[in-house]
Amino acid sequence: LQVGLDRRPVMREAYALFKDGGDPEKLASNFSSSSGGELFYASLYAGLYYESQKDADLAKSHIVA
Repeated sequence: LQVGLDRRPVMREAYALFKDGGDPEKLASNFSSSSGGELFYASLYAGLYYESQKDADLAKSHIVA
């Protein structure tokens, strides 16, 4: 799925994570001191990435956060 340039940094990094692989922990930590919305989406997409990798425990810890 090709996505155009999103103006939100957290969404650009989340897209890159799913497209190219990477470290979901880095995504979450990059936005740990950001506004509520960015922190929410960073945690959500880190959790969804772990879910796609069949790691239910890490997925839950990020999604619940």
